[in-house]
Amino acid sequence: MPLVIYYSGFSVSEEQLKNVAEMSGVLEVAQDFMSTEMRQQCSAIIPYPTEVEPNECYDAFIYLKHNFLQQLNSTGNQSSH
Repeated sequence: MPLVIYYSGFSVSEEQLKNVAEMSGVLEVAQDFMSTEMRQQCSAIIPYPTEVEPNECYDAFIYLKHNFLQQLNSTGNQSSH
């Protein structure tokens, strides 16, 4: 049986997004929520995250996760020797 994938989302207007953002208070939170060290580690793997297209986000996340874990493992192995 073939795998069937379909879009099941719904449309949201810019105005609706703006209203939700204002009501949630997310706009009042400091934009930089990552530590400097974490941001540097992620930037070493994906240097220009703003250039990732929406349809590439899943793959970019998997790539970041895989490479970040490899980076942690290699750092951990070096410090234990």
